[in-house]
Amino acid sequence: MIRVKLFPTICIAFSAIAASVAWAGDSPDDVLIANALTKLTRADYEAGLVRIPAEMREEFATSPRRLTMFLNNILISKTLAAQARLDGLQPEAGFPSDTPEEIERALAAAKLRAIDEAAGSDFDARRNTLVATARESYLLGRDNYQRPEQIRISAILISSEGRGDDAAQALARATRDKLLAWADFTALAKEISDDKATAAEGGHLPWASASQMDPAVAKAALALQRIGEISEPVPVGNSYLLIRLDEKRPAGQIPFDEVKESILAKLRSEYVNRQREFHVDAIRNDPAMKVDQEAVGALVRHIDPERFKPSAVAPTPAATPPK
Repeated sequence: MIRVKLFPTICIAFSAIAASVAWAGDSPDDVLIANALTKLTRADYEAGLVRIPAEMREEFATSPRRLTMFLNNILISKTLAAQARLDGLQPEAGFPSDTPEEIERALAAAKLRAIDEAAGSDFDARRNTLVATARESYLLGRDNYQRPEQIRISAILISSEGRGDDAAQALARATRDKLLAWADFTALAKEISDDKATAAEGGHLPWASASQMDPAVAKAALALQRIGEISEPVPVGNSYLLIRLDEKRPAGQIPFDEVKESILAKLRSEYVNRQREFHVDAIRNDPAMKVDQEAVGALVRHIDPERFKPSAVAPTPAATPPK
């Protein structure tokens, strides 16, 4: 999203507006702002205003600041579209392009996408040299890379739906007896577990901390002391869960190698965003930009103070003094 700033050269006031360029008028072709690549006309302003809900337009146009920001965004979009045309870019497939305004926005989006892709490619070309930067970020923010105690478990879920609570509990106990007799946990999970997603993985679950698990599951799992130990059936909702402890990992500092890729991805995203903002700022702060201050100021709608005067109320008669 393009961050909005005010044009440094636009200064709208309610009175005594000095025009730097004499372009005043009410024609749709009147130029409000211009740079080397494009012009923002009164027609562009009117077309953009249509996109604002009708009930908000009058109030919107009474704020010089809002109006300036609005013109700012239109000019940036038109300039990006002009740059896209110079670069031979095409709108992305499926982007609305039924009107000239939609085509402009589609081309502007294509230019921003090209800027992002170029910045991303530039970062990727220097990626190996930026590992040191990532490590520095890791060392400076060590507190952000702390890991709570985590465990890995495998689970078999037996639901009472369709079989009743007693039958589900009996099946859970019978399954636990098989596991204690050295039955293959993975095979039984695939055969018996009613959680089809985990059953397909043999009941194996990823690393998780207590805060990431259901409280009942966390309590039962953390109570297991030995790797390979299997819990009693744990009631969870309308089901029973058999839990096997697979691994434990104590709380501590996450090694750099485990977070290196995520840090580099963050650095890449920040670099791409900076390059985009740098490009947009160059449009926003173009010293050669020409602004018709008088024409822009004429767009501001003045509030009629008579509309906001309180209704006349008859004075309350004075109380009659007691005789």
